[in-house]
Amino acid sequence: MVVMELVHGLLHSINAHATILDDRRVRCVHRGHQHLIEATVRRGRELGCQSTVLTFNPHPDLVIHPERDRLYLTSLEERAELIERLGVDLLIVMPFTRQTMSLSARDFMSKCM
Repeated sequence: MVVMELVHGLLHSINAHATILDDRRVRCVHRGHQHLIEATVRRGRELGCQSTVLTFNPHPDLVIHPERDRLYLTSLEERAELIERLGVDLLIVMPFTRQTMSLSARDFMSKCM
C-alpha cells in the first residue's frame, strides 16, 4: 500500500517530483470522485509521476455562505483516509479564504506550480 503524504498549503512536495494533479477540489469522496481519483493514480503511474489530489479546508461554502446550516458527509480526516486508500501519493489541503476565492483559475494554478 502506498503511504500518502499529506501537506497543508503548498510546500516543496508538488515540485519535488513530476506530478499529475487532480484539481477538482475534492470535498467528498463519492463514487464519481473515486473514479476520477483512480484515473489520476493510474495516469500518474503510467507517466512515472506522483499522483496528487487538492482539497480545501474549510469547505468553500463555509466562507462563501457562513450563514447556512450544512451537514458534511465526511470530515477532512475521513476524506484523507479514503483518498489514501485509492493509492494517491500526495494530498494537498489548501486553506480556502476570501483571498483564495478572488483568484482566477489561472492565478490559482500559477500559485500551485
